[in-house]
Amino acid sequence: MDHHRRDADLAARGRVDLNSVGASVLGTMLFLVVSFTLGRRAVFALIRWTNDHFVSEAAVVTLILLLMAFMAITTQLIGVHTVLGAFVAGILIGESPILTREIGVQLGGLTSALFMPVFFGMAGLTADLTILRHPDFLLLAGGSS
Repeated sequence: MDHHRRDADLAARGRVDLNSVGASVLGTMLFLVVSFTLGRRAVFALIRWTNDHFVSEAAVVTLILLLMAFMAITTQLIGVHTVLGAFVAGILIGESPILTREIGVQLGGLTSALFMPVFFGMAGLTADLTILRHPDFLLLAGGSS
């Protein structure tokens, strides 16, 4: 049973498959333990190696984006949301002693220019505006109950 199917079962039928939930919880715990032990050292080493072997800071920014994508995909495969993987990657990358202020500024600019519009675009695509036609909602929005 895939991740979306589990969501549909819980939302539509109120049914939870304990095996898949248990696997997701166990996978998430394992992901977090590995991330904050071996993963921390691996992230620091990768950033240090990239910083030492490439002249441009763009290489470090590219590595950071690849690390976030890898960790986001990993959590998706575990059965939890991709945001957890990207969040953990952000924590590990932020703790790296190699990062410079310039890299942080570049990453902040990229986040503002690319990822925020994608986030809000995806939120807009999943919004159900047909609820606005419901009379009870109109009364609520109008301040009457």
